[in-house]
Amino acid sequence: MKTRIISGVVAITLFIAVFYFLPAWVVCAAVVLLGNIGLYELLYTAGAGKHPALFTVSVVFFTSFTVLSYLGVQWEIAFYLIYGLALAMFAIWLFRHQTVKFADVEGAFFGTVILSLFFTSMLRINAMENGKYLFAMPFIAPLMSDTCAYFTGSFIGKHKLCPTISPKKTVEGMIGGLVGGVLGLCLYGLMLEKIWNFDVNFLLLAAAGLFGAVVGQLGDLNFSMIKRAAAIKDYGRIMPGHGGVLDRLDSVLFVLPGFELLFHLTKVIF
Repeated sequence: MKTRIISGVVAITLFIAVFYFLPAWVVCAAVVLLGNIGLYELLYTAGAGKHPALFTVSVVFFTSFTVLSYLGVQWEIAFYLIYGLALAMFAIWLFRHQTVKFADVEGAFFGTVILSLFFTSMLRINAMENGKYLFAMPFIAPLMSDTCAYFTGSFIGKHKLCPTISPKKTVEGMIGGLVGGVLGLCLYGLMLEKIWNFDVNFLLLAAAGLFGAVVGQLGDLNFSMIKRAAAIKDYGRIMPGHGGVLDRLDSVLFVLPGFELLFHLTKVIF
């Protein structure tokens, strides 16, 4: 637990330093680095990473997609990139079909596109009006949900939620996590109102917190299913006590695009 707390504090400190105090290009570089580590973890867990050609194409796509998102390139370009990724991977399958299986191509393509869309939501949210304040929300909701679910489940959890996927998760923990997501964003709303003088719609903020908690737990369970299928405990060891990038950001990644859509459709901060 001590190691987990120390590494968590270090990670949060670095996160705040990079995403709030350094130039936008550094943020882009950080997303490229974190995203490619996450991509490595996912593809190797799924088995597709054992093929250097597939992995190389995935890294090139992810890096290009991230940089273009940072530059604000129109979304049409994303479709052309995805088309190019599909052509490249199917060409690899065609010429190396004796060693590369369709499941490898399928896993690499799906994992690369999904992680690219998820990670680059950070850059698009950061570029919005009041992006520095909006940026924290898709992190606070699922991480507060994770924390409250953990402690609620540890102290009063009795009924298993999905023992075949994640044996330690409980129904009580899930409910505590939902409350935590709402509470986390409402507390952040108070900070926005009292410290930075924003007029906050707390009803909308609470709804966003509930959404973040639900989707975050969905993401957590889905990434746990992948680990369970691969018979591994963690995706990596980059964070002592936490595992890899995907172990720490699994719930956040699912939430990011949803909050990006929310910020486009309406305003949490008025």
